[in-house]
Amino acid sequence: MEFIKMQACGNDYIYLDGVKFSDAELSKLSVKLSRRRFSVGADGIIAVYNRDGKISMKTFNSDGSEGAICGNGVRCSAVFAKRHLGALGSKITVKTKSRDVLVDLEKIDFPVAEIGEVNQLFTSIFLSDKLQKVGLYVDNRDIYSVNVGNLHLVVYTKNDLLALSEKVNKTNLFSDGVNIEKVYKIDESDVNNPKLSIEVFERGSGKTLSCGSGAVSVAYSYFLKKYGEVKEGIKVTVQTDGGSLFVQFKDGKAYLSGEIKQIYRGIIDEI
Repeated sequence: MEFIKMQACGNDYIYLDGVKFSDAELSKLSVKLSRRRFSVGADGIIAVYNRDGKISMKTFNSDGSEGAICGNGVRCSAVFAKRHLGALGSKITVKTKSRDVLVDLEKIDFPVAEIGEVNQLFTSIFLSDKLQKVGLYVDNRDIYSVNVGNLHLVVYTKNDLLALSEKVNKTNLFSDGVNIEKVYKIDESDVNNPKLSIEVFERGSGKTLSCGSGAVSVAYSYFLKKYGEVKEGIKVTVQTDGGSLFVQFKDGKAYLSGEIKQIYRGIIDEI
């Protein structure tokens, strides 16, 4: 079985031509092939489809569960579709489980994804109260639940990320789990390019080196925290363990950019 390995800031996935597999097969493959040191190793599998020129993707986490959207993955999927599935044009719309995303491939190693609208799921006061009841105090100005096509919880804290995720699960607020971003440092020396350092815990994959939709959620929460509203035209640099992602808002929509790389192509002998 042929595959392509791609990564964005260390957020690495195995990319396949999805038409060759059923969803059940992809789920099982993701569990088996994502195991680091025992197989290919990845945060999961992303299946990309080109059906009569219409591009779509499905994301399977390393535990076999299906994700709704992947900000880094959708950018890589557009590149995969162009390089390996015959997709045409410098702008490709990729259909995900939750929304359609337009990806600009003018700079093919630095694609820009129009992620779209972002909003809050719960109020910060409600979230703070729920966490306090399970033994974790977080000021309501330091916690945000964000819907960016999938759900994120952004917390400004020094607390351990894994311990934080355990507390969040005890609230039972997110029946299907939630992605968590811990913001532990803010550099505002350039007001037009604030830099936020984060750690990431992804639903279905655990701690990862970066998350594209998480970076968008962090930028959105930063604006709410600092200004009470989203500020357009300011580029937010989100520094992850794997590198930097960049987020801007324009006309009510979020745009995600950053470097991606095709690491290698391979053939799996045993599946």
